[in-house]
Amino acid sequence: MKKHSFAPRSLLLAGAMLGAFTLSAAAQQPATPPAAGAAPAAQPLPPGSPMIGRPDNEAAAKLAPVAPPPLPSAPDKLPLAKLKVPAGFNVEVYAAGMANARSLALGDKGTVFVGSRLVDKVYAIVNKDGKRSVKVVASGLYRPNGVAFKDGRDGAGRRAQPRHQGRRGFRRAVLLAGQHHRPGARLGQELQGLHGAGRPDGPHTASLGMRFYTGSMFPKAYKDAIFVARHGSWNKSQKQGGDIVVVKLNKDGTVKSVEPFLTGFLEDNKYVGRPVDVMLLKDGSLLVSDDWNGAVYRISYGKQKVANQ
Repeated sequence: MKKHSFAPRSLLLAGAMLGAFTLSAAAQQPATPPAAGAAPAAQPLPPGSPMIGRPDNEAAAKLAPVAPPPLPSAPDKLPLAKLKVPAGFNVEVYAAGMANARSLALGDKGTVFVGSRLVDKVYAIVNKDGKRSVKVVASGLYRPNGVAFKDGRDGAGRRAQPRHQGRRGFRRAVLLAGQHHRPGARLGQELQGLHGAGRPDGPHTASLGMRFYTGSMFPKAYKDAIFVARHGSWNKSQKQGGDIVVVKLNKDGTVKSVEPFLTGFLEDNKYVGRPVDVMLLKDGSLLVSDDWNGAVYRISYGKQKVANQ
């Protein structure tokens, strides 16, 4: 009986030893190196990435938006000397040091609030005792691009952090097919249904900010004209925009002309600055934000060249 009871135990022990030896031998084998030229595993895209929904190849990567410098430019490194305005106008640095400075809003006491898109901050340009300073008034936000001022009390409204949802695949596939819900319209050099006959369909200019001029500092010809901040194209070989244009209107509201107003941000097909928004100050001067350099410029007319520092 002892022999019969001992045999299974011996077999069990031998099997356990063999299994342990097999595992030990396997553990000592060197890891199989990855195949030569194998591409690394794709990393998940962050929320809001411009590459969401794009093909994963080099050609598509070249169509990604132009990445701005990681830090705001120092005041003495701003492209002020390269900026051009019409005769009689002046351009100066109003404030600097605000990473990714974008949308502008004016408070009731003259404070200028500045949003951002690639960072988590809202800034305030404060005038006090004839001096201007920049403060961070909110942080930890998700892309606080647009800003608005109301009542002036901190915490008077509900806060919300929006969630970004990306979608893969075609968007506006009907438009890509050339159907603009107008008979005869086609996708080509003349989109008659959208832009009027004979007008070439060039690259977009990313017109992000606009204001009607209701001030009194500028000449009469600019009264009720529209100032438009064109951030500039990015997915084209020859970039366009990157400037401020003024749209002058006829009495019936139709467009009379579109004229360059502030230029110099685009040099040799490369950006040295990218305007985002425009806003009027109470004195009638015009502010322009530049998210590339993290700065705000002020445009005035006449002998009044420098605002209170």
